Amino acid sequence: MRDLTQAEITVLIHLHDDDTAEALGHRIGVSWPRGNWVTTALRRLARKGLVTRILKGEGKAEVETFRVTLIGRGALTKVVQRHEADDPGIAR
Repeated sequence: MRDLTQAEITVLIHLHDDDTAEALGHRIGVSWPRGNWVTTALRRLARKGLVTRILKGEGKAEVETFRVTLIGRGALTKVVQRHEADDPGIAR
């Protein structure tokens, strides 16, 4: 098993898919409330250059791929929380 402190993971999030957003939290070792705010937060972090975002089509559905490099367990949550101060709407 790879060490999560240095792991690079690719997360597929289907647009407006709450279950996928919840699964993302479990996959990277943090718990997030159920809801689209995870997807919104990742999009905003991508605009700030903190995560890599790639749009691609998959069948009829458009899929967003976020490449997130974790530095320590729960690091993405810390990044989201840090940027909530700059953008209070990030967790909505």
